[in-house]
Amino acid sequence: MKNLECLAKDVICKAGDMAFWATSMVPAAARQKLEEFSPRPIGMCKTVNTISLQYDAQIIIPAYNAEKYIQQCLDSVFAQVSDYRILVSIVNDGSTDGTNNAIQEAVKKHKNDGRVQNIAVELITQENRGLSGARNTALQHIKGNYVTFVDSDDVLTEDAIKTMLDNAYLHDADILQGGWYTFIEEERTNYIPPEGGKMEDCDKVLSGYPWGKLYKYSMLADFQFPEGFLYEDTPLSFIIAVLSCRCFAIKDIVYGYRQNPNGITATSKKSTRAVESYWITEECLKEFPLFGVPYDQRAYEYLLRQSLMNAGRARLQPREIRKAEFVLTSELMGTYFAGFHTQEPKMKKIEQALRNRQFTKFEMLRMGQ
Repeated sequence: MKNLECLAKDVICKAGDMAFWATSMVPAAARQKLEEFSPRPIGMCKTVNTISLQYDAQIIIPAYNAEKYIQQCLDSVFAQVSDYRILVSIVNDGSTDGTNNAIQEAVKKHKNDGRVQNIAVELITQENRGLSGARNTALQHIKGNYVTFVDSDDVLTEDAIKTMLDNAYLHDADILQGGWYTFIEEERTNYIPPEGGKMEDCDKVLSGYPWGKLYKYSMLADFQFPEGFLYEDTPLSFIIAVLSCRCFAIKDIVYGYRQNPNGITATSKKSTRAVESYWITEECLKEFPLFGVPYDQRAYEYLLRQSLMNAGRARLQPREIRKAEFVLTSELMGTYFAGFHTQEPKMKKIEQALRNRQFTKFEMLRMGQ
């Protein structure tokens, strides 16, 4: 792979810009190709949630066919010791295995444990609506001053909620980012975010994941995860994190993320739905005005970085599909960011390839990143 990346860089350096022709594919044809390959979902981010604050934190846990790991997840949640009032919202999203029994056993064990009295539980059972739909069911009735998300195969570290809430209240944070680790069986890798506390630091300190964070209720009052999309987490970083807010990061490890070879993240790149990474990018830009998010330099730089992520996710798809996604991304730049120029030196050639619709050059640059 490294040899291929070096070759790509070498070719681009030696070939003049004129060596790369602009693609002849027009946006209308590109959209038709992408729609036929993987139809655009219709979910959206804007909604109105009910706010009824009764707890310091609400932990939202969607669960679908999660019997293998859900007890370990819930044990880590119910082991959180603090003086804060906590609500655990578990959404059984139409599971067809033993998930419900596993949840019931974990909840019963918790209720019989007299050591922790300040953690309440609500169990919601619904027909399958997917990860977004499960999270949204709990979000429809926000009951915590802060909200955090935990996936059913992941875990919280000891005192994670106390540590996060202590810091969130201390700094009056709108979004608080904690450190995390990824694990496969006994193998573990830690990730520590850079510390920051200013609004302009949000892009630097926040990961693209929904977990490992606290969100103040007001940040999610009119937000839902767009149903039907893969990569439904994107709006949290593309829309929510760019609102006028106070973002803080702490170096404490608060979350354990299980690298599941059968999970959505691992399997999506081989699926035709990989192009939904582009579709969700398009949806976010479309909804900017609904959230009062400006089409500014920050959003433009995000789109450039996102173009590489989208292309990377779709790299196993047919060339004509990758080209269609590229053409539509170039069209987004012209629609929302005409006249903008990147301030990041590493992105200048990417920007140039997109502006000039030089697909082959863009692909080679992506490989060289």
